[in-house]
Amino acid sequence: MRKIVLASHHLLADGLKDTIQYLMPTLSDIQSVSAYMDNVPVEKQLKEALGEINEDDEYIIFTDMLGGSVNQEAVKYLQYPNVYVITGMNLPIVLSVCLSLGNCEKVNEDIIRNAIDDAKSQIVYVNDVMKNMGVDEDDE
Repeated sequence: MRKIVLASHHLLADGLKDTIQYLMPTLSDIQSVSAYMDNVPVEKQLKEALGEINEDDEYIIFTDMLGGSVNQEAVKYLQYPNVYVITGMNLPIVLSVCLSLGNCEKVNEDIIRNAIDDAKSQIVYVNDVMKNMGVDEDDE
């Protein structure tokens, strides 16, 4: 079994989970942790979302920002060889990983690395892209 957990400050994880489930309605085991919305410690929320760590299962944890408190809690699970933590989560990275791993029996770290590279390439300042797409006066 593979568990996917989206963990963030405030409601980012809930919104991203909702969007992912809209785009991939067959994705069943995805959890969200929205930290600091109540008095439940992040550590407890993450533990509940992951459940008992089983060496036969795989756990992919997406967090919102490197070094943030949510990410720091997720990093504690790296003591298990079947846990993978990806930070800087956004729709392209989560969608890409979920789609790529859909047919894989085991997590392939190269798939994760390629998905990260692809997601990075989608972070673009559109103003510059549109300027570069404009027709130069010399081209007319």
